Amino acid sequence: MTLVSEDFKHISAHKLVLSACSEYFKRLFQGIKQTQPVICLDGVNSTDVQNVLDYVYDGEVKIHQEDLDRFLNIANKLKL
Repeated sequence: MTLVSEDFKHISAHKLVLSACSEYFKRLFQGIKQTQPVICLDGVNSTDVQNVLDYVYDGEVKIHQEDLDRFLNIANKLKL
């Protein structure tokens, strides 16, 4: 599948991995029948998307202190 950030970067990810780590994506994908959906993440820039994917795939992410609140808000929104 493809995630599109607010700055129009296209980032590939696996539906199964996102569904396993996020109740938001799990519920979203239940209503989508396409095998290669494109999901636009409003208000989430490409750096944020990459940070989320690093966390989902690697179980950890390195975030600068000044970006921590933003990351936690996005993680909360996506129910990670």
